[in-house]
Amino acid sequence: MNNDLPLLDGWQYLIKGITQPMITTQRVLTLIDEKDLPGWFVTGDIVTNDPNLLLKVFIDDRLVQQISASEAYFFGSKNTQGPPMSFIYGQYSPGYNFPLYGIGMYNLNGYPIRNNFKATVETQLPELFVAAYDIIMIKIYDKKAFIDSYRRLHNIQQEEKVKVDVLAEV
Repeated sequence: MNNDLPLLDGWQYLIKGITQPMITTQRVLTLIDEKDLPGWFVTGDIVTNDPNLLLKVFIDDRLVQQISASEAYFFGSKNTQGPPMSFIYGQYSPGYNFPLYGIGMYNLNGYPIRNNFKATVETQLPELFVAAYDIIMIKIYDKKAFIDSYRRLHNIQQEEKVKVDVLAEV
């Protein structure tokens, strides 16, 4: 992802999340599972009641990041593949009778996605309270328009295909 993006065609922001808190009894909660999504993962965050929540990010069916709230606090990261992520961590209790823990992950250059993107969280709690989560991505919905506008912007001429008749020279 670079500064050219606002000048290009064929892309849009894709934002997933919840608008109000939720409670789940699932041990593994899928936050997003998008197929056929070329583009970039920009940022994601989640706020829950689990200080040991494990957040996993899969790009093109490969685990590329996993981090727990406690690891984020100590800036630890199990960066398994791809460029490094930056993490933020916080603990607060805005009007609830229990503390909340937040994890945010972002990469200033974005995380390129060829096809698939999936983010999950794992908990050991019997009930997980999710106060909020947001995932922001850039989706290329028209590859041709995106590539053509990039070529136009940078004045790149598409190479002409030259047909050579090998038998004519014999």
